[in-house]
Amino acid sequence: MTAAIAVTSNTSSRLLEMLENNPQWPTEKKGLCTEICNTLQDFAYATVHKWLYQNSLPRTPEERQLVASKLGVDLIYWEYGVYSTTNAKPALHIEPIHYLKHSNAVQQAINNKGLKIGKDLSEQALLKIQQLSIHHCTKHGILEPDKQLIEDALEIALIAKP
Repeated sequence: MTAAIAVTSNTSSRLLEMLENNPQWPTEKKGLCTEICNTLQDFAYATVHKWLYQNSLPRTPEERQLVASKLGVDLIYWEYGVYSTTNAKPALHIEPIHYLKHSNAVQQAINNKGLKIGKDLSEQALLKIQQLSIHHCTKHGILEPDKQLIEDALEIALIAKP
């Protein structure tokens, strides 16, 4: 058995476990497929039955996200058996438009310091600072970039530059 098969072989039991812990869903398995079909409306009974009892997942990543959010389950745990967060609150989903906020905040900090990309700061360092800002905001559940964190990361990048 390969590692990939071992990881995904219990998707049904993990989904059932999360649904049992959610008061929105019936505690008995009888009628659970029908209840989920009525909630999702876009998926057939046979498809939902496969998710619940045959270790199957929705086909596309978009469908997986949609189904997980409508069912109120942790998608990462359902797929891989690892909780996506250490605490009980769901992970913050940052829309692509918010990535631009982080990029703009980093660019603004670079311009405020009068730095030039390529001369004073490498493009790789710029991208790492943007990733750091996005990771920080995702972890702490905030959408706005932390300008002080960005400035501190820029200082570290400048100090580390030979």
